[in-house]
Amino acid sequence: MSKSVFGVKYNDPDRSDCFCSVDWWGEKRGGWVPVSKSIGGSEWYPENSGKSGQLAYEAILKKFHLEKLAKELPMEKVQTMSPAALVRYREKNRLPAIDVFTDATTVNPNRAEEYE
Repeated sequence: MSKSVFGVKYNDPDRSDCFCSVDWWGEKRGGWVPVSKSIGGSEWYPENSGKSGQLAYEAILKKFHLEKLAKELPMEKVQTMSPAALVRYREKNRLPAIDVFTDATTVNPNRAEEYE
């Protein structure tokens, strides 16, 4: 069974008609990509607005409990850091260990360490 993408859900207060997520597509495919789909829809679409990028960046930091290190982790750096790299960054900075799972699925969600 192949694993799904690693996704981090977030809310966009201006888009209450959509589900929003930022998904790790791999560094070669652009790194973290903000996506959305309409409620009741089945297709996810990449987002191109700067606001989506900022909300997605903040969601990634929150998911990995890295908000306090935001100055050391600008958006441009986080963009190319895999979920596994973000977990290693926590370890390097001697932050307490946490379990981080994808929001992309609730059935057997995969751990961040599985996504390079």
